[in-house]
Amino acid sequence: MEGEPMETDRTEQDDSEQYFEIGATVISGLEMFARDECQEKLKCKAEIGRGRIYFNIAKDKLHSIVTLQAVNNLFVLVNKDKNKELDLYGKKDSTLEYLKELVTHQDWSVPLAAWKEFTKSSHHLERPQDGTKNQCDNLPIFRVTCTRSSKEGRKHEFSSQEAASATGGRINDIFGWPVKMKDFDMEISVDINDTKVVLGINLTSESLHRRNITHFGPTTLQSTIAYCMLRMSCPQVGDIICDPMCGGSSIPIEGARTWASCYFLSGDNVEIATEKSEGNITAIEEKRKLNNKGSLHLDVFQWDVTNLPLRSNSVDVFITDLPFGKRMGSKLNNWELYRRGLTEMARVCKPGTGRAVLLTQDKKCMARVLKMTNHLWRKKYLQFIRMGGLTAGMYSLTRVGRAAQDGRSHCRHVLINSCRQSSTSSCTDSIINRQTDQYMS
Repeated sequence: MEGEPMETDRTEQDDSEQYFEIGATVISGLEMFARDECQEKLKCKAEIGRGRIYFNIAKDKLHSIVTLQAVNNLFVLVNKDKNKELDLYGKKDSTLEYLKELVTHQDWSVPLAAWKEFTKSSHHLERPQDGTKNQCDNLPIFRVTCTRSSKEGRKHEFSSQEAASATGGRINDIFGWPVKMKDFDMEISVDINDTKVVLGINLTSESLHRRNITHFGPTTLQSTIAYCMLRMSCPQVGDIICDPMCGGSSIPIEGARTWASCYFLSGDNVEIATEKSEGNITAIEEKRKLNNKGSLHLDVFQWDVTNLPLRSNSVDVFITDLPFGKRMGSKLNNWELYRRGLTEMARVCKPGTGRAVLLTQDKKCMARVLKMTNHLWRKKYLQFIRMGGLTAGMYSLTRVGRAAQDGRSHCRHVLINSCRQSSTSSCTDSIINRQTDQYMS
């Protein structure tokens, strides 16, 4: 069922209604989260490809595709035979000529209509027949980008740049649109995966993973990955969710915007990280204020993950992006950090119902630490993803064992300085050990 709308939807819609086939790029390994979200929000089935999902959507629902939070970029599909096996390992000249013919024999009318509807463009898309100046001046400026991958042991005779140049030249021959690599109106993408070609017109001008972040750090987590980690944790109404190594607070911000019935805590031991978190949250709050939306249920603190100033058995979910030991920290230090961090999270997390979703590329260290803490945490699920050229693991854990003894943290440096005054401060007070006398003196 290649992206066909659900049968229940088809009976409600006029049979003559126009549908567009949409593609969306996804972090490799997170396709199933994007597929499930597509079904929940848009009520349409999605087909999974490598690093992509495809689905059909009615014209009147086209603009709702931007509500998808697990996808990076959106495009409308041009070629309907995206799964067709092609001979792309022949000689360079003949293969590039084949790509040109592929462009020529496509029906561009429907995808161009989708692009024009989505972007509200007033450009004249057809080649001017009489060469009048008005029509020529109103043509869209376009560019073509190509991504390419081949099977191990095989190699295409052409480069990505040569493929983009060949297809772009043929599109220029067909429509007469001018080409420009910067300040363009339309971007056409060519994705070549071994022997398959996907030709599309991009609908988003920049990746959706940047939606929440204005203050970036060296290892800022993409909002799309943060959303999938949150979905993996299955947030429930009233859950207290904590990111103890928040960085720029990608996870808490995404969670607070999406699951308003939960309360989010975030913290880091590096002062610059909490400053970036405060900047990101402030920027989001200003946008929400303009749209007459309430404040996020979110507070930021400075703390040490191995000695959290939180009451025992007070947090429902821990979600965090652990240091990989490459750009931040080191793999040698990870052995002790992971062990002490998971032990402290277990103390604060509610046994039985508590859970954690942890992201790391240091899989060897994580496997050893989980074995050492198997009386506290049980691995429920492991999903591998590709990010930044690395293979990382998303670990879904459940808290097992007995409740921890309640007691005050002996953390020496606690920042009880929320980035803003919020109506949820009473919730924060109930789960944080405020050693007022110690810090006032």
